[in-house]
Amino acid sequence: MKNREVYEFGQFRLDPVGKVLYRLEEPLHLTRKAVETLLVLVQNSPEVVPKEQILTAVWPDRVVEEANLTQNISVIRKTLGVSNGEAGYIETFAGRGYRLQGPVTRNHGLAPYGDEGEQAAERSRGARLGVIAAVAVSVVGLALLLTWVTNRVLRNETPEVGGLQPVTRLQGKEYQPAISPDGRLVAFLWARTGDASPRLYIRNLETGEQAEISSAPGHHSSPAWSPDGSRIAFLRIGPKSTEVVIAPRGGGSERVLTQISPPAYGFDQRLMDWSPDGRTLVVSHESTPGLPLGLLLITVENAVRRTLTQPNLQEGSDVDPRFSPNGRLISFVRSIHRGQQELYSIPVTGGPVRAWTQDGRQVSAHDWENGGGAIYYASDKGGEFRLWRQPISGGAPQQLGLFGSFPLQFCLARGKPFAIYAELNQDRNVWEYEIASRRWTRLIASTGQDASPQYSPRGDEICFRSDRTGQERLWLSKADGTGQVPITPEGLEPSVGRWSPSGGAIVFNTPKTGELHLIERGEDGQWKLRPLGHRGVHPVFSRDGEWIYAGGTDGIIRVPVGGGRADPVLSTMGMSLEAESSGRVLYFVRESLDAAIWRGDLDQGTVEKALEGLVPGCTSCWALARGGVYYLGTSPESLDKQALFYYDFRRRKSTLIEPYPEPLWPLGSGPFSLSPDGRKLLCVRLDSPSSDLNRLAISTPGMKR
Repeated sequence: MKNREVYEFGQFRLDPVGKVLYRLEEPLHLTRKAVETLLVLVQNSPEVVPKEQILTAVWPDRVVEEANLTQNISVIRKTLGVSNGEAGYIETFAGRGYRLQGPVTRNHGLAPYGDEGEQAAERSRGARLGVIAAVAVSVVGLALLLTWVTNRVLRNETPEVGGLQPVTRLQGKEYQPAISPDGRLVAFLWARTGDASPRLYIRNLETGEQAEISSAPGHHSSPAWSPDGSRIAFLRIGPKSTEVVIAPRGGGSERVLTQISPPAYGFDQRLMDWSPDGRTLVVSHESTPGLPLGLLLITVENAVRRTLTQPNLQEGSDVDPRFSPNGRLISFVRSIHRGQQELYSIPVTGGPVRAWTQDGRQVSAHDWENGGGAIYYASDKGGEFRLWRQPISGGAPQQLGLFGSFPLQFCLARGKPFAIYAELNQDRNVWEYEIASRRWTRLIASTGQDASPQYSPRGDEICFRSDRTGQERLWLSKADGTGQVPITPEGLEPSVGRWSPSGGAIVFNTPKTGELHLIERGEDGQWKLRPLGHRGVHPVFSRDGEWIYAGGTDGIIRVPVGGGRADPVLSTMGMSLEAESSGRVLYFVRESLDAAIWRGDLDQGTVEKALEGLVPGCTSCWALARGGVYYLGTSPESLDKQALFYYDFRRRKSTLIEPYPEPLWPLGSGPFSLSPDGRKLLCVRLDSPSSDLNRLAISTPGMKR
């Protein structure tokens, strides 16, 4: 216990130094920015605090959009859980700001300041010392910079960033911006609230006029302008294939250049670009069944194809391709798994790839600087998403002043000093679905991504994955979602946690390395980690608890729980495994974009298709039941019209349960789980996915704004 100043309101205490919020004696989980937002409201209660004042206080000297503040307010309200009229209730004053209802008292007394608060305060003190040191260093650095400027070309100087302006404020989600070559128009996707599929629009940046480009049904994606700005190419993704379409920018007859399959559904990133000479499109495509997306070159004149990259399963998919301004290189993002993407480039003629990042973090988008002197990319390697500039000549990347709590997508204007960007606010949370009553209840939610829920064998606990602390960890809660605690250490970033039949252990793999781990609960209730010494994906226990099955590149293996040699059991690729109650059959999905569940007989070594109709890419959005399987499927018309189904193995028939409340983008959502009594499903849903387009002034020294 330490003597320090604290703010008290209702049953809550806020420590402004340690940046910790308590309910009575219990510390509550809030991100640092959420706590700082609450602190501004508490310190000014009962006054209305303007939005601009909060943004300036929480994000000083940074360019952030209002959605970050809105998200923080939503999270704080959910954490406090108080009603209007109670201390701590946050009122919204439309067009002005927010007010926290009191009374708030400021006390100089004892604060419940244990290890967590001590560490938080130490970080805070370290941050202040870091600022002081940074100021001292910057004084020296300024003199060095002046000398450096006189000896370097302008393209290696840090760009200026500022002047944020809204472009769209539509109901729903606007993303994947693409600026026309003349800088007057922006093409983008708009997924309207209540409308399943994103559509393609063009907006005039000068007049605000907006028009839809394609009225044909389908999931639209990846707008790319022709070099002269007269046409726009895009992808129209259907249930069976993807159309590569070229349309006049002012409307008129469109041309379907070619069709490619299977459809690449569920990727946030753009999957296509148009070459500067106008002759070629580059498309992310799964050219070989069972392998990740590679880069495919398609000629605009006659649709001749040439494969440029074909990564293996360990390397991941190649997405977000961009031609360099001179057309000689194609840069792209290699998506190794949901939490790791790296930036690469390859000559258009082929050859070895070059890695521009090796950070082991997310890269959500990138683009080339006008003239080709640098690549800009958005990454969360500093803990939150921000914009970076990587000079092509080499050296360390430069930090730019654009920040976001969620993945950023952006496009740089050619020859003009601005960019258009969007922040993808996609909050995954764990929901419980009561099958008989068809009632949804949100169980687990936080400021991070909460996914991959699994009921314990007795149904009294839930294991789930969350990145709410900044790194993905496995967490444990009671069946009603209360009592949430982490059980794996930081740094592992685990995949799905699957329970042993006894409930005393959980098995998982680390997506970056594929290493298999057990975490076992001791008599004292503490969880201890044990590596298994083997590699695989999506491991699951056998029904007798003696073996662990895991997918691999050469087939499905089994590993003794106590340690020992791994034995092959099925000679086929497999992921998202589930063992049947008899112990003689495994159900699984073969590949990352597979829409089918397969049945493997462990005695006979045979494999057959069990059902078709999963959402492509949502390889684990299903749960095995007695005599069948619950799964997330799609309608024949659209991949975005999703629904819960039950497939009866004996009757070989699917029955619609009910439409899913909103489309679930599959990557990072994780498996469904059926309660032991068969009455409830644990699922992942996207709560209020939203994003808007914003214009950001951005220029290197010497370029006028």
